[in-house]
Amino acid sequence: MKSSQYLAVFQSLSYAGQIRNRFWSANKPEIIKTPKSIMGGCSYSLIFYQQQLNEMIRLLENRKKGFIGIFKATSNGRYEEITNDLSG
Repeated sequence: MKSSQYLAVFQSLSYAGQIRNRFWSANKPEIIKTPKSIMGGCSYSLIFYQQQLNEMIRLLENRKKGFIGIFKATSNGRYEEITNDLSG
């Protein structure tokens, strides 16, 4: 079964890099330019998969600066926002 793909979107490359560097798993998320369908301006995203979702949320709960939201890929090639509020 194919794993769901997610994007964690950040205001800058620096913010995305800070979260990526804190990942414990062997397969760290890749940094990409955020698709224009999500954000019109210059932002960067970490692309990750379902099995990394809990770790991503854990990291973002402690370091929200520059964080915009988490988006899940849909079957039609678009993304839907699943959360921008990680307060609980």
